[in-house]
Amino acid sequence: MREGAREEGGSTAERRAEPDPAALHPLPERDPRVALVLGALAYGERCGAERSSEAVRLAPDNRSRLVQQQVADREWRNCALIEARLHELGGEGETDRFRPFFDAFFQRTRPGDWVE
Repeated sequence: MREGAREEGGSTAERRAEPDPAALHPLPERDPRVALVLGALAYGERCGAERSSEAVRLAPDNRSRLVQQQVADREWRNCALIEARLHELGGEGETDRFRPFFDAFFQRTRPGDWVE
């Protein structure tokens, strides 16, 4: 039996207060770490969408260009969704933290042709 509780269950005043689970584990949408991760995803997705759009010009034939354009369109839609959620959280500035890393990666991995 807990200390201070009567055998019949005790009064509310006698029971120890249980910690609020929401206080211990904030909801993901309120957690600033979520905005940080979304900032990385948003900037990476934007870079990927730009790269996919550039690849349309490199495609060897019309069918490949069409398929590549569909990939690029999907990337842009994904980017818009992530950025919208980031905006809801007020974390638009989080993308700036990741800009140098993604920019360096995408500069070093610029394709020479469509296959790359």
